[in-house]
Amino acid sequence: MAAHYRAAIVGAGPAGSCAAHSLLLGGADGIVLVDRETFPRDKCCGDGLGGGVIEVLDRLGLSEVLDGHDRLKRIRIDFHDRARVAIDTDDVDRPSPLGYFIRRREFDDRLAKKAFSRGAADLTGWGLENAEWTGTHWRLDLEQTATGARRQITSDVLVGADGARSRVRRVLAQPFNGDRHTAIAVRAYVDVRQEPRGYQQFDFIDGMPFPGYAWIFSDGHGKANVGLGVAVNAYKADGARFEDLLSRYCAHLGEQVRSAPSEIETAILPLGSQRPPLSFADRPAALVGDAGSMINPALGEGIFYAMYAGHLLGNHLAPALSGRGDVRVALAAYEREFTRQMASAYRNARLLIRVVSNKAVLGYLIRRYSDNPDFCYDLNEMVMGIMPPRRSPTIPQLLARTLMPRLFYRRSQASQKPAGGQR
Repeated sequence: MAAHYRAAIVGAGPAGSCAAHSLLLGGADGIVLVDRETFPRDKCCGDGLGGGVIEVLDRLGLSEVLDGHDRLKRIRIDFHDRARVAIDTDDVDRPSPLGYFIRRREFDDRLAKKAFSRGAADLTGWGLENAEWTGTHWRLDLEQTATGARRQITSDVLVGADGARSRVRRVLAQPFNGDRHTAIAVRAYVDVRQEPRGYQQFDFIDGMPFPGYAWIFSDGHGKANVGLGVAVNAYKADGARFEDLLSRYCAHLGEQVRSAPSEIETAILPLGSQRPPLSFADRPAALVGDAGSMINPALGEGIFYAMYAGHLLGNHLAPALSGRGDVRVALAAYEREFTRQMASAYRNARLLIRVVSNKAVLGYLIRRYSDNPDFCYDLNEMVMGIMPPRRSPTIPQLLARTLMPRLFYRRSQASQKPAGGQR
């Protein structure tokens, strides 16, 4: 007889794991995490977590996931070797840190294992082959990745947290994003000269597809994550292979890089400018994370939006799964609240893309505010995400601050800033 669960979450990355944590904390039981991969597993990502991610972890009682890792202390943005912005936490007084540096292989593994220790059933290493709504429950056909063995489970609710090419999204007959609303990323690891711990660098450089940017995030121990993200249309117009683009960037970095790129991974980034429905009334199901096209179009940040969506879904769904509400009403409430809370973030992203797609305007802003860390911090929070009810400034507000900086900003040494170093 097939095992039955209250909620089957397909995908055990940050979105799925946070949904499981939130459901379990809300009193629901019978939660299972299904994932084709076994953990730990690699994931194409810059390995940088923004302040919003730390806030979600705090809400879920998961702050210890970051133990032993460095807070980001400094972010630098270089614009075609003609302008530079640097953000240092020593120069600002803000309620949340810039973020952390932690490899996704470790971060995702810690999140999933914490969910299992809280009571989620573990079906990692089992891929979803098909799912069917019978009229009373979901029937899921699974295949074990290592052996090809097959099994079947059933559930009351199906949650798709299975990434950019989500099988759950296909089951729900939702098309994937078109090229205009998709970006791609490539990531590798290199040996580097010793950089300060907690250091990230973003580069807009000549000879690379635009709109797009490159990055190098140092772990402070002689290794760095290097990569680039670019809109699909710009990538196709450039015509270069990923490996060639990485080589161009490493050549630009010069003596900063001391080895050839290794562990190269690529990823499709479905942008939040074209989101599918996130809940379904005819059959109890929901989408979170990349499966729901939640990536911020301006910078390609997706982890915060995925984790916040998982947290929000669990908040609404847990009471219903515990007999204190209607499941379909809860799913619809999840979609409404996510859309309402994140509407400003996605609207800002669309406007920001228009601004930064003009190299002259982007260059002006970087030159104008190269010595104003508060402005840069606002911009960082806008694209990396912050936890509601806090809100980042809107693009019109930021532009107003460019015209009247003395009214909005002042340079000050932080008297209550987060401590640097290890957590």
